[in-house]
Amino acid sequence: MRKPVAVSERRGANQSVVRAVAILEAVAAAPSGLSLSALARAVSLPSPTVSRLVQTLESLRMLARLPQTREIVLGMGIAELGTSRIIGRELRAAGQAHVEELAKELREAVELAQVVD
Repeated sequence: MRKPVAVSERRGANQSVVRAVAILEAVAAAPSGLSLSALARAVSLPSPTVSRLVQTLESLRMLARLPQTREIVLGMGIAELGTSRIIGRELRAAGQAHVEELAKELREAVELAQVVD
């Protein structure tokens, strides 16, 4: 995983988006979760700013809170976003060698398909 870049080091971009991405990167770097204050320190932003961004990211399912500790962790929306298109590409890449081997063995045309709901 790449090292998060400080918000102040990112120039020429929308400030709210840069801050939201910095928060996501900081949370991703702490798999067991972060408290709001620890997250604010990690991204060098005021706690009220981080709180508002976290609330927005929670409403979008990009972040979640652990029930017992209330620590902030990545949400299911991140997993869904990350896998929505990657799965198809990885399936083709992973299956290509097997398809070629099977076609050679059977001396028949072989195709790999993915069912999408």
